[in-house]
Amino acid sequence: MDVYDQRILRSIQEVADLTHAELAERVHLSPSQCARRLDRLRAAGYIERTVAILNRERLGLDVLAHVLISLQAHEGAQNDAFRRFINDAPEVLESYMQSGDADLLMKVAVRDLEALAEFIDRLIKVSGGLAALRSYIVLRSIKTSNVYAIG
Repeated sequence: MDVYDQRILRSIQEVADLTHAELAERVHLSPSQCARRLDRLRAAGYIERTVAILNRERLGLDVLAHVLISLQAHEGAQNDAFRRFINDAPEVLESYMQSGDADLLMKVAVRDLEALAEFIDRLIKVSGGLAALRSYIVLRSIKTSNVYAIG
């Protein structure tokens, strides 16, 4: 990856729907070179997918929460069902197995506190019981970004 690839990646992280001409202007290459490089970066796995970032509040998802979970068991069919539930739940934006006091961290977006309670009830039911669950309501976002530092 050279400096031009890095410029392309930085640019499309900020505005993913740039035309090849707009991208070329930003990175100082021709549109055809940008197109070829984008294809190569996709094929090499640097670009997983291109998405639109929606406004959560405009969609009526007013509650953003981080949910920390400690599991009773880490193996077995119940744990597989629990993982499938998390992967399929539209409320779960992100989920990470982690080290530390909690086994799992989830970022959850729901319409209100009642919806969060219903989600947590379903989560507990499918898990067959948890060692611990803590939820933290986000009061205000200070920084939200999907932009990685490149180069």
